[in-house]
Amino acid sequence: MDKKFYFSCKAVVVHDFRALVLYRNEEGKRRYDLPGGRILFGESPDVAVVRDIRFTVGMEVSIVKVIDTFSEQLGQEEQVVGMIYHCEVQEGNVRLSDYYDGYEWVEPERLSTCLRGQDLGKRMEAWNWDVILNQSIRWIERMVEVNMDT
Repeated sequence: MDKKFYFSCKAVVVHDFRALVLYRNEEGKRRYDLPGGRILFGESPDVAVVRDIRFTVGMEVSIVKVIDTFSEQLGQEEQVVGMIYHCEVQEGNVRLSDYYDGYEWVEPERLSTCLRGQDLGKRMEAWNWDVILNQSIRWIERMVEVNMDT
């Protein structure tokens, strides 16, 4: 059997200093995930993450920066490798695609707990949220300055 390998991008979408986490109900338990998805052929990761967020949750976002990478094996025959972006909400309210059952806005520090048991959750435990959120503050300040100049 051929093994499958995918490249994906996910995002920590921040709004009012809370992060968006999505979930599906599987066997009576919530399986959490970050917004994002696979990169299409010919598409850049930056374009893919914005497109996937628009499709998955109906929001427009801006990329602040790449935070990390991840790798997750799905059974014996599939592997997903990807990038994790930090994005800020530009406009819109959450409108979930049919793939997810619900969502929560959580303190960023809680994301690793929501994603416990996944490679992504383990990686998040080492993140410095003060640094990540301070970049959000600087990004917001730059956006305000740009809007005031126009």
